[in-house]
Amino acid sequence: MNTRTLSMEREGLAGHVCPDGPAGRSSTVPLGLQPRAEDTDAGLINQLRSSVGVGELTRAADINLKAQLHADLMAQNGTIFHSADLSDGVSPGWTAIGENVAAAGSIEAAQRALEQSPDHYENLVNPDFKELGVGVTVRNGTVYLVQIFVGR
Repeated sequence: MNTRTLSMEREGLAGHVCPDGPAGRSSTVPLGLQPRAEDTDAGLINQLRSSVGVGELTRAADINLKAQLHADLMAQNGTIFHSADLSDGVSPGWTAIGENVAAAGSIEAAQRALEQSPDHYENLVNPDFKELGVGVTVRNGTVYLVQIFVGR
């Protein structure tokens, strides 16, 4: 799992951790079979934000697409990594962008691992973020998760 926050002034990157499951998977579940996974994760994020008094995030189509394409790419490569250009594909007008990536045995396990990491948690509850994109790809039992946060 990784975290990256990008603003107009700075970019920071945390260390790489893969909490559950081996890399090197060989087959991907078709996207049409997993729409609930993204919704589940977005719900978990908004529950966390509500529990600490931070407003819920709104899902945005452009950010969802970017997150999903990146989750597909990570699954194809059997490893987690950040988007090469985090702002590419995000509609103009943003003031801050953050990204969490993880691989685990389930959405819930990936989310728990992100919440237990201080840098990832910071992205999850940052009140400057207002929009969210979530991408999930399952490959041979490993869930590849991408969360993109945008402030406007």
